[in-house]
Amino acid sequence: MGDATLIGCRAVTPGGILDDAAIEIADGQIVAIEARTGREIGTMRDLGGLTVLPGFIDLHIHGAGGADTHAGEIAALAAFLPRCGVTAFLPTLAADAEARTVAALRAVGAASAAGGARRGATILGAHLEGPFLNPARAGAIPPEHLHPAEPARLARLLDAAPGAVRLMTVAPDAPGALELIPALVAAGVVVSLGHTAVDYDLFRRAIDAGARHTTHLFNAMTGIGHRAPGAAGAALTDERITVELIADGEHIHPAILALAVRAKGIAGVALVSDAVGPAGLPPGEYAWLGRRVRSDGATVRLPDGTLAGSLGTLDRALQTMIAPLPRGAGLSLADAAITLATVPARILGLASKGTLAPGYDADLAAVDDRGVVRLTIVGGEVVYGVLAGG
Repeated sequence: MGDATLIGCRAVTPGGILDDAAIEIADGQIVAIEARTGREIGTMRDLGGLTVLPGFIDLHIHGAGGADTHAGEIAALAAFLPRCGVTAFLPTLAADAEARTVAALRAVGAASAAGGARRGATILGAHLEGPFLNPARAGAIPPEHLHPAEPARLARLLDAAPGAVRLMTVAPDAPGALELIPALVAAGVVVSLGHTAVDYDLFRRAIDAGARHTTHLFNAMTGIGHRAPGAAGAALTDERITVELIADGEHIHPAILALAVRAKGIAGVALVSDAVGPAGLPPGEYAWLGRRVRSDGATVRLPDGTLAGSLGTLDRALQTMIAPLPRGAGLSLADAAITLATVPARILGLASKGTLAPGYDADLAAVDDRGVVRLTIVGGEVVYGVLAGG
């Protein structure tokens, strides 16, 4: 796209929504965002009334559009995601046979080094969902691939693609997990707690050890009781830790999404998709982690009915969160942008992403009045949709 000024749009900024905005972009960064006054740089591009948000960052995604991270199809996933408003993501690898996980990690590292897809979302590294999880809370992850938290096994995974692992889901009740969390933190890995049967107290001990995030809150963990707050209660009440919410309208009821945001505060919530390869494909039978799963167009499940990831990409999460109760969580667009971009960027320590403001990367998602993504820009270049003008 080159240097340009986006006009004819609303801009969702940290200070609120700016109507009739002019967003100036140069050298892949946002130069200025202001009410349109006639001061524009480069080519003017009219967005026709769309609303511009910071590009979405997905911290937990296994696949979409037929691409599967476990098969090493990282560049294909990067190419698909801009149609969902996603401008950066962590390819997520659920626990699998170690050799396959190592191969997938190397694929993540290679795709990241090569710049991912030429016209796609930025690959930020990998999210390992396991193998140090509780088999009793495995969900759709094959329990035979879950193991105690052994330093040697961790070293093999981290060494497969040095620097690639940015986030790792660990169950505090996996043998050795509490001792291994500080080692992960020292290696620069954000530790997320999930797939666990721990109570409130043990969950907090894992936070004391250095964990700072929670994998898909409420799903595959102990819930909230009025005398036993459980893992979910600990995550919602401890300010040191952020939480993921899967806002596909299936994993969590919209009223509980709204309740979680009110309890945690908007700055403590990151929306994730937990999407799998069948997301964006017609209903039917597919394979995931060597198991048969069936998509009905709304959910994807194992033969026994267990949810096997999600079909809801982050554009669907946006639509769920901004819809009024009881159909959605009733968030404002400004708050939804924080959960889709700002909080995920902060979790990974990304100083130049996640916010629509001068000095940040020109990673943008433009949506219509229904929250449907019409245009996605990564680093100042259009990767999905068409710009008018010029």
